[in-house]
This record gives sequence, C-alpha cells and structure tokens, in this order.
Amino acid sequence: MEYINEIAKHHDKWVRSVAAYGEKNYTEDIVQEMYLQLVRYKAEHKAFNEDGVFNMNYIYRTLFNMTRSLKKSKGNIKKISI
Repeated sequence: MEYINEIAKHHDKWVRSVAAYGEKNYTEDIVQEMYLQLVRYKAEHKAFNEDGVFNMNYIYRTLFNMTRSLKKSKGNIKKISI
C-alpha cells in the first residue's frame, strides 16, 4: 500500500480539483473515499504505469466520476414543502 502514500502527497491538489468540479461541501470526503476505493479495488496497476510513473489522469478521472455521482445522488432527493 505504499502507492497510496505516493498519491496522498498530492492531497491538496486532489481537494482543489474536486472543488473545481463544482463540489464545495464534500471535497475532503470525496478525496478520502477515492483513497479507500483505490485500496478496496487494488488499483495500483491503474494509478501507476508499467514504468512506475504516476498516472494523474486516472486519479483526476476517478475524482471527477465520484463528484458527478455525488451530485447525481443529491439531485435524486425529493424535496417537499413544509
């Protein structure tokens, strides 16, 4: 799991990118969930290429998809007037 430490070195960059995708309230939560998904799905081979070079595009895409999923699920909440 050493690869997570390498990815976590860029934590501030990940938080800023989630905020740039339009999510202001759950930026840290989304980034933390991304770390958990990388561990859960053993995605080291996706986060790094064969030469051991860090693949930032994979992380950005993962964060973008997670942000989009959160926005979509928030939109499905039915609101009623009181």
